[in-house]
Amino acid sequence: MRVREDVIERELANAGWLVLVSNHIKDAGEAIKIYRAKDVVEKGFLRFKGSLGLDRLRVHSQEAMESKVIRGVQRPNSHVAYTQANA
Repeated sequence: MRVREDVIERELANAGWLVLVSNHIKDAGEAIKIYRAKDVVEKGFLRFKGSLGLDRLRVHSQEAMESKVIRGVQRPNSHVAYTQANA
């Protein structure tokens, strides 16, 4: 077997570190699984907000923010379905 030092060096140059600290999760595999799942949810929520035009609110008061959020959610072209829990 021949080790290709050039490939190893190239990969190491692009390698990064991820440090996760938790008081509750002791297993590294479980920690990274939870972290990645959280990232998927956050990115989905970001896309959802963008589709409603709520990615940047650009308002200066609580009242203006609430009004913009309500208008965004009530859009007729919104692809969001609302259901009542335990209906």
